[in-house]
Amino acid sequence: QDQTTDKPSSLIDHLAFEQHNHSDVDLLPPADHTHTPPTELDQNITSQPLDFILQRIISSADKLFFIKYTPPNTLLQRWYLIEVDMESTKTVNPSFGTNHKYWCVFQAKHTADETKSDEYSRWWPEWYRYHTDAATQLIFYDYRVHIRPDRTPSSLTHVQWATLLPLFGPSSISLLGPTEFQPCGEITQTKQTLQLDNLHQLKKICDANGLLPPTFGSNDLIAPPITRHKKRKG
Repeated sequence: QDQTTDKPSSLIDHLAFEQHNHSDVDLLPPADHTHTPPTELDQNITSQPLDFILQRIISSADKLFFIKYTPPNTLLQRWYLIEVDMESTKTVNPSFGTNHKYWCVFQAKHTADETKSDEYSRWWPEWYRYHTDAATQLIFYDYRVHIRPDRTPSSLTHVQWATLLPLFGPSSISLLGPTEFQPCGEITQTKQTLQLDNLHQLKKICDANGLLPPTFGSNDLIAPPITRHKKRKG
């Protein structure tokens, strides 16, 4: 078995899936009263009509947002990539048009790309195996599994890292979006990678908000070339 499979995407993400009871847990982070100056992007978003913003999400092919978020049981706020699931949003939160909360599915690096920068990594939905304790009905998250973005496993054994999050309005945690993955073509033939222009814009926003920025460049470990010498005859 490949040693890169069935591993949490990071320590932070692993801590976010500690034992909990869905009926008692508050999936949203505590209110952050620390004032940070709004970025130019924030001002543009808040000044746009909500009907226009909703139309942008609906018309977006991938419906991706970069957000600032602090997972439960952690102290470090950092940027995350999420995908808006509009169908689930309408089911879970019919008032999304007024409270601006959308059902967000977290995306994470494919574990085979751990040595690569954010620029060159593939980003897949975070699926986890889980089981429910028969006595306490507590849900236990077991480990992350790789499931292709175009497939949906059984809900009896797998769960996504997903929750309602405010993407617009005064409580918005959005940094950038909606946006798309890098199209396959002349730049790359790899699916599910991020657009370089978006990453550069995200870096500026992270720097302005005191967040760790995305990483760039090739971080692959390159093995030295093997030199072969022909044996002399005689």
